[in-house]
Amino acid sequence: MILVLGACGSSPSATAKVTGHVVMYACKMPPRNGQACAPSPLAGTFVSFQALPGKAYITKTDSQGLYAIELPAGDYTIDVPSAPSIVEGGQLVRILSGARKISLGPGQRVTDELTIDSGSL
Repeated sequence: MILVLGACGSSPSATAKVTGHVVMYACKMPPRNGQACAPSPLAGTFVSFQALPGKAYITKTDSQGLYAIELPAGDYTIDVPSAPSIVEGGQLVRILSGARKISLGPGQRVTDELTIDSGSL
């Protein structure tokens, strides 16, 4: 599902495609026996692409944490907004790896793999 907020009016040739995967570290207890906390796909969360001035484009991850969105060429700030249904207690999420800002040209295809945590590490 792709939700687009803001005015659209770009032609298909002036768009770019961003795809990716969102995984989350959500360890609530210290790992046992020295094992590392493994990330899990984050299904059903929103990934937002904020363009200036004030246009937001939002997509939602599927059951495997994958997302895809077509955007007008331009510069964007990427965020994974927190929500009580995703992050316990509505804590803010932090992007640990993956692009926070992206510049897209017409016809460009970009993959952005996002790793986040819930702030509970």
